[in-house]
Amino acid sequence: MALSALPAAAFAARAYVTGGTQIHAGPGDDYPVVASLGRGVAVNVNGCISDYSWCDISLGANRGWVYAGELAYPYHNGRVAILEYGPRLALPTVTFSVGNYWDRYYRTRPFYGERTQWEQHWRDHGHEHQQARADNRRDHRDDHGNARDHEEHDRADHDRSDHGRPGERERSEVR
Repeated sequence: MALSALPAAAFAARAYVTGGTQIHAGPGDDYPVVASLGRGVAVNVNGCISDYSWCDISLGANRGWVYAGELAYPYHNGRVAILEYGPRLALPTVTFSVGNYWDRYYRTRPFYGERTQWEQHWRDHGHEHQQARADNRRDHRDDHGNARDHEEHDRADHDRSDHGRPGERERSEVR
């Protein structure tokens, strides 16, 4: 059952930004920027979209979406990337609707007047952005020591193991 990102979430988990990143007005890099975040900043995660690629976060008066690969969650005396560990962390999933979300959080923002165009953008391309970001992440990792080979090896180890108990995939921990 997916929770809606519309009301103030009763559930909020503390996560940490792993590098400088931005809060966007929707789950994609091309949505307007709401705020910038520095490395190590603690944010509240209200939930993530179903594939755990983007999370709805809040920090003070700012609310928006951060790529889950830039967020680390405390887990077994370390921090792990939400992008990889989302389902194991039992973080709630939320849905996104430009109209309702923007009405609630962005009425005073300069980009609010473009709401209709962004609603159309979400209808036309919403999930393409999520996949493109995941593909870019894999491509970037390939450029740095064939990490994809390690991912495939880890996935094979996971399949042979006890189904992904914490600590098995040390490489994805963020310290």
